[in-house]
Amino acid sequence: MQDDVDVLVNAFQWLAEQPEIAPEYMGFGGFCVGSSLALVAAEDPRINEEVALVNVFGGYYDLQSFLRATAVHSAHYQGKEYPWQPSEQTVALFAQNVLGYLENADDQTILMQHFAGQPAELNRLTEEGKMAYDLLTMTQPHEMDALLAQLPQSYQNKIATISPGSNIEQLKAKVFIMHDSSDPYVPVVESYRLADAIADPDQKVQAEFVLFKHVRPDTALDRLTAVREGIRLILYLGPLLQELEPGG
Repeated sequence: MQDDVDVLVNAFQWLAEQPEIAPEYMGFGGFCVGSSLALVAAEDPRINEEVALVNVFGGYYDLQSFLRATAVHSAHYQGKEYPWQPSEQTVALFAQNVLGYLENADDQTILMQHFAGQPAELNRLTEEGKMAYDLLTMTQPHEMDALLAQLPQSYQNKIATISPGSNIEQLKAKVFIMHDSSDPYVPVVESYRLADAIADPDQKVQAEFVLFKHVRPDTALDRLTAVREGIRLILYLGPLLQELEPGG
């Protein structure tokens, strides 16, 4: 995903050079994981002084805490555990990434067979394969914390590279943070962490909605709730759009 960040940085630089663009009013907007990568791009020293704002909708702040929450179905925030049921898609993507990082093809095959319910020779797993197995089967938060701390440094570096929290001090843009209160794809506490990390209150706007299911409007809401939440969304978007308007 670091390649995706580079693409975002390069696209921003290209757009800023176009004669019809007012570069001082440019920013990023993204959804889910894409919004987190946009935030990482906005922190990049190549453009961080030029990015006016970032709208983060349903993103993660720290990739490791997001992975942990997905693995153990519990989000940790300010010393407390909050039960969280990730979506099937989130769980599947987590497993896909864990297996994708394995360098040993036999490890991948054995684990794929095992989790598909087929006979598999788990005793043939390498140490790396055993660690991947543990990542995919552990359910206790404290055990997962210990395991994550033992991840090879190369893995930890990859995680840090695409975590907005790693270089949040380099962020100059104003940040608009929005999240579904009961988001099953990324726990809402990730937005809390992001807001906590931005010390300047004038640099952030935060809103939590029940209007959405993750990043899509919830069509099952009753009319009164939908109207109330729609008004809140308009009030949230007004200042955001004003930031992008010359002279606004």
